[in-house]
Amino acid sequence: MKTLSKLLEPVRKLHEDEDGLEALQVVMILAVAAVALLVIKIFWKPIKTWATNRMNDVVGDSNFAPNDKGDFKPTGDN
Repeated sequence: MKTLSKLLEPVRKLHEDEDGLEALQVVMILAVAAVALLVIKIFWKPIKTWATNRMNDVVGDSNFAPNDKGDFKPTGDN
């Protein structure tokens, strides 16, 4: 019985130790951010194409642009 308690004591101490928890959380957040940036870097062209297509769906082939007053007036050939 004494041997078992001697073996479990370090496990209990590790379980109760919270000193390194904040540093571990910071490292985990940085790791998640790094993975997200890596995925964006790898798949940048499809993401850009998708975003451009969605923007064109919303804006369309508009020939309107804001003037100095912030009003939208037609530009180019009418």
